[in-house]
Amino acid sequence: MVPDAPPCLLLTRPEPQNRLFGLRCRLAEAWVGPILFSPILSIRHLSAPSLSGRVPLFTSQNAVLALGQGSGPAWAVGARTAAVARTAGFDCRAAEGDVTALADSLLADRPDRPLVHLRGRHVAGDLAGYLRAAGLTVDEAIVYDQQTAPLTDAAIRRLGQGDPVVAPLFSPRSARILGAQVPRGAAIRALALSPAVAEAWTAPAEIVASPDAAGMIAAISACRERGLVGSGPGG
Repeated sequence: MVPDAPPCLLLTRPEPQNRLFGLRCRLAEAWVGPILFSPILSIRHLSAPSLSGRVPLFTSQNAVLALGQGSGPAWAVGARTAAVARTAGFDCRAAEGDVTALADSLLADRPDRPLVHLRGRHVAGDLAGYLRAAGLTVDEAIVYDQQTAPLTDAAIRRLGQGDPVVAPLFSPRSARILGAQVPRGAAIRALALSPAVAEAWTAPAEIVASPDAAGMIAAISACRERGLVGSGPGG
């Protein structure tokens, strides 16, 4: 451990979301210390299907980017994904930030047109299956792949020294991938977007108050102010 090393924020989301999230943390003054950018997932867009009159369901900005320009109604998991969809031309309604809220909104509204969930190859749940079981007509299409990437040398070095690190975790899969790469002795304060993410992390994790980027930024700010760190899966 480097004596009196300032805590470091480790951001592991795919690019460009990773850099944009870091910028949001800076603009909100949630984090003023060093930031390490080390994406552990890379996004590869796949062939996008024709909507053929179906209403798209977006649970990730990556799905919007994979589909490209469009028009007509759409639903998104949260406000930021909805904003990206509107920029792409869709008349997009936003849920309250997680897949459960999106499903609840759809079941309350019960659209009379077929739906299609545009998703990545790896997902935490079965949104389409849940909605079909509730009586809605829903297809799904895989429009991007999330491929595993190793931590950067700088991230491995920082973690291996046992210096304090704050690590936001946005999905169960990314929590598992990061946990498998963390060296023993790492001092990590893990911030989990949801209980499912916290469960995938094999060490204590703080669950943020709201399951969205704003909630994560608030948790990062509080963590910085309290000076809290923890131990990683290898600790």
